[in-house]
Amino acid sequence: LIMVKNIIKFIAVFLSAVIIITGCTKDEIKSVYTGGSVPALTSSAATLKIKAADSLNNVITFNWTNPSYQISSGSTYDVTYTLDIDTSGKGFANAKKTILTNVLTTTMTGKAFNKVLSDLGMTDTTKTYTINARLHSSLYLASTELISNVISMAVTPYSTEPVALYPVPNNLFLVGDATAGGWNNPVPTPTQQFTKLDKFSFGGVFQLVGGKHYLFLPTNGDWGHKYAVANQNAAGAADGASFTIDAGQDIPAPATDGLYKIVVSYLTGKYTVTAATAAIDIPPTNLFLVGDATAGGWNNPVPVPSQQFTMVSSGAFEITAPLIGGKAYLLLPKNGDWGHKYAVKDGTIPSGKVGGPFIADSGDNIPGPDVSGTYKIQVEFITKTYKVTKQ
Repeated sequence: LIMVKNIIKFIAVFLSAVIIITGCTKDEIKSVYTGGSVPALTSSAATLKIKAADSLNNVITFNWTNPSYQISSGSTYDVTYTLDIDTSGKGFANAKKTILTNVLTTTMTGKAFNKVLSDLGMTDTTKTYTINARLHSSLYLASTELISNVISMAVTPYSTEPVALYPVPNNLFLVGDATAGGWNNPVPTPTQQFTKLDKFSFGGVFQLVGGKHYLFLPTNGDWGHKYAVANQNAAGAADGASFTIDAGQDIPAPATDGLYKIVVSYLTGKYTVTAATAAIDIPPTNLFLVGDATAGGWNNPVPVPSQQFTMVSSGAFEITAPLIGGKAYLLLPKNGDWGHKYAVKDGTIPSGKVGGPFIADSGDNIPGPDVSGTYKIQVEFITKTYKVTKQ
C-alpha cells in the first residue's frame, strides 16, 4: 500500500513538471514578420484650386491599399500610416506629415489643406504649384516600413489674409475746427497726416480742441471724398465708432482739449480715440541718432542734419544714414541732452537689429546691423516700434 501511494505521488509530481515546462515553452513562441505589400496611394483630384468658401468643406481625399502585413503567429498589430506632402522636386526633405492608424483613407478640409500649402511656402493665390505625396506604412518595427508610389498634384491656395471692410487709401489726413489747421484744406503736414501702421490701419497723435469736430480725408486739399460718422450725437462717438464714406456728419472731438491718439481701421470700419497722457505716448518734436554705430559716435550733441530724423507724418520719423556693423545706437528726443532716450528692453535679442518695440528712458542700447552700410531707420510712436532696412 505504501509503495502504491509513492508511485501515485511520483506520477502527480511528474505531470505537474510537464505542465510547467509546456507552459514556459509556449511563452517563448514569438511572432515573426514575414512580409507585406507596398501600399498604392491615390488622390481624389489631380488638380485642385481651393477657395476660401471651401474652408470648412472636404476638398481632397487620399486613399491607399492595405499593405496586408503577414505575421507568423496570426497576431494582429496596429498599422501606422504617415502621409507625406512636399513641394515637387524637394525629395520630401521638408514634408508636412499626417499620421494615422488602422485606416485606409484620410480627407482634408479646404482650411486644413490650405494650411499644408501655406506651411510649404505656397501662398501666392495667382500661382499653381506642383506638390508630391507619398505614404509610409509600418508596424512597431522600422524594418516593416513600406513606402508607396509618389503622386503629383497641381494646386492653387486661397488667401487667408482678412479683407478690408472699405478700400484702404494710400494716405489719410485730419481736418476740422478741432485741429490746429481748422477747416483749411489742404491741411498742414506732416503734423496732420496720419501714419500708416499696417496694410489696413492708420494712426496719429494730434492736439484736439475740446467740443469741436473733424473729418478724415484720403487726399489732402480735396473735399471730393471724406470719412465721417452717421450720427455725431451718438453715445461714445467722441471715443470711437464706425465711420462712413462720403456721407454722414462731422466726427465729434472729446470734450476736453488735449493730445489724443486716433487709430483708424479699414478692416473693421471703425476709429478709436484715446488720451495720450504717458510720456511714451507723446511723440517728440524732433528725433536724433547717437551711438558708436554712427559717424558721430557717442558724442552728444550729434552732428546735424546728418543724424537728425525727419518727421514724415504724425508720430513717425525716418532717417537714412551710414551705420557701422556690430555697433549700437540710441534715439534722443533732444540733441545734446542725455535726460531722455529711446532704447530696447534687451539689446542681446538678434531680431532687434532689424526692428521691434522700443521703450523710453531705460533698457539697453539698440543693436546695429551686423554689416556696415547705409540703412533707413523708421520710428513711429503710435505702436512704439522701429524698423531698419538696408538701402
